[in-house]
Amino acid sequence: MKKLLISTMLFTLSATASIYAAESGSVRNCGAENVSNPYLAQVTAYCEPGRKTATGSDKQEGIMAGPPEWIGCIAAVYLCNEDGSIGEFLDYYPIDDTGYGHSIDGAAGYQSEILKNKIPGTVETGITLDFRQKSERACKDFMLLTFTGEGSTGSQVWVQILRGNG
Repeated sequence: MKKLLISTMLFTLSATASIYAAESGSVRNCGAENVSNPYLAQVTAYCEPGRKTATGSDKQEGIMAGPPEWIGCIAAVYLCNEDGSIGEFLDYYPIDDTGYGHSIDGAAGYQSEILKNKIPGTVETGITLDFRQKSERACKDFMLLTFTGEGSTGSQVWVQILRGNG
């Protein structure tokens, strides 16, 4: 039963992503083979007026920063329930930016692709996802919305990366 539910959700997500992608023009032809398995990610939020994204566009509310290889993809983002399960669908976020985050414990010997002479960071590896907001107040609201409760690691969401192939 659980496998059937997950399969149905993935099919629905894939179909919805295809429609969204076709309408937005950001990602085209998102088939099931281009939908990642959902995973739990840490969340941060930022607002930096006047700065450009990694793609050179003006940052806008509603974009997400993640690993460089995800730029051009769309993220389907879900809230995390208190028990850690996938919760309510939040939104689709175009991945138009990247960043470093903070150093990953245990990553000694690996090299950051973003900062020279540093070990990989949490945003550039997808451990943390950074969501662009219009103001500091909106950042705080987003962090409260995604806070997963006492004893947790803070704000978390479930995310699926939708890759285009056309």
